[in-house]
Amino acid sequence: MNYPDKKQLAEFESSSDSPFHRAEQLIQAHLGVRDKMEQFGRRVIRDHFPEQHRQFYREQSYIFAGHLDEQGWPWASIIPGRPGFIQSPDATHLDIDISLMAEDRLRQSLQALSIETERDDRSLAMGFLGVDLATRRRNRFSALVEFQSPDSEKEPSSLDTLHVSVQQSFGNCPQYIQKRHLNWLDDFRSDASESHEISVFDEHIQSWIENADTFFVSSANLVSRANHVRDGVDISHRGGQPGFVKVEDKVTLTIPDYAGNFHFNTFGNFIEYPRAGLLFVDFESRRLLQLTGTVEILWNDPRIEHFDGAERLWQFQLKEGVVVEHALPFGFSLEEFSPNSLLTSTWTQAEKVEQAARLANQWQSYRVASVHDESETIRSFHLENDAGMGQPVFMPGQFLTVRVPEQIGSADQGTLSSALSRTYSVSSSPWDDGYRISVKKEAKGQVSRFLHEQLTVGDYLEIKAPMGGFHLDLEGQRPVILLAGGVGITPMVSMVRANCHYRIKTRGGRNLTLFAAAGTKQERAFHDEL
Repeated sequence: MNYPDKKQLAEFESSSDSPFHRAEQLIQAHLGVRDKMEQFGRRVIRDHFPEQHRQFYREQSYIFAGHLDEQGWPWASIIPGRPGFIQSPDATHLDIDISLMAEDRLRQSLQALSIETERDDRSLAMGFLGVDLATRRRNRFSALVEFQSPDSEKEPSSLDTLHVSVQQSFGNCPQYIQKRHLNWLDDFRSDASESHEISVFDEHIQSWIENADTFFVSSANLVSRANHVRDGVDISHRGGQPGFVKVEDKVTLTIPDYAGNFHFNTFGNFIEYPRAGLLFVDFESRRLLQLTGTVEILWNDPRIEHFDGAERLWQFQLKEGVVVEHALPFGFSLEEFSPNSLLTSTWTQAEKVEQAARLANQWQSYRVASVHDESETIRSFHLENDAGMGQPVFMPGQFLTVRVPEQIGSADQGTLSSALSRTYSVSSSPWDDGYRISVKKEAKGQVSRFLHEQLTVGDYLEIKAPMGGFHLDLEGQRPVILLAGGVGITPMVSMVRANCHYRIKTRGGRNLTLFAAAGTKQERAFHDEL
């Protein structure tokens, strides 16, 4: 399959009046969402701030910013301030007090531009991201920071205030944002910050990156400065579980790209201008890690098969970086992870899943973690792997092959002298921890009676990875009707749970209706869960 690249971009017929630039349009077209996103973008992408956005920025204590330095390398920064440090004199402008900002690469660029005397039209293209980590609300805009000549009637930007003119403004969904509480310091001094440059990721930096659950990425599209509306600098948020960024070596990071809003602002910029600036914030110690380098999109890397939530990958190659100590006048305490982040993997988990997939056809020992009655005839068993391996990817509706010990039985049942295997539908979602099988007790069923009467928490069963052709395609478009009678509801529960998870992850999923019948009310299983 051909994936969007520079060659395809040159041949692509883009819309010149779209709110998206040509590379964003190319990716949207490739993924089949072009028409939908064009309609959506025209509604939500504006050339001004709605009143609620203006009020939002006035209430913030920090704002993230992206820019290009004099050599054209992107950098991402954070600008802190007491609420009110951002003001909006009208619907197309913001004034941002930067007096509390540490000495980072943005300050250096502003300093260089503010003292430039040969040009009368000095300006700096920037991208801004307002995120309230306590509420997970965020808004983005691209802008120009203008520096007028000394004889201009307009007030020029200085190293104390940025006078920002908006180009594009839009809101973002709260996906993958972890909730954090801000804690102000009483004795902060902005002149106490210290910085040092890095050229490789040493062990300390590697540990910082590998334990991060959040970073920010700055990118740029500067193909045609004739259209300032669609060309410029952007900054975006990236979040996941700690361990979602992989340090490949001393200069290379590999990063998953999750389902998002289909704008593809960052990836579109990567195609046009394959450079990025990354910002990692140490939320407790108030340090910043600023990186700049080149990027490559990995559209079809085989590792995404085992990395839950990843739709594609991208790699970052470090050119240079800066560590800024004592950079912020506040710290943050983690309150809770985003539900979307919890539905994604880490690289450690992905490696375990890959290992488990290689052993999918071999018997594996799983421990009974819990037992729960679903009805008077059906009992659920939650199975977990103690060997540290991951859970092979499976489709909702598939079955698990179970092998019971060689010696089982009871006084009235007799004793089996050889191992028996049975297949039971998985009643958990592929995104649940471990497996859940839900077994109906049959009067003459040797294995089902053993499971109900003798198997307890802490015991072990041997299983093979789920398989089978009866499953639900979560990416389909047509509505689905599920019909179940008695214990036949078990694969349907897996499908319903998976569909709910998939909706959270991707905002996709099927329109689904379940009809289930049972002989008596006491035999009705999963009613409360459903």
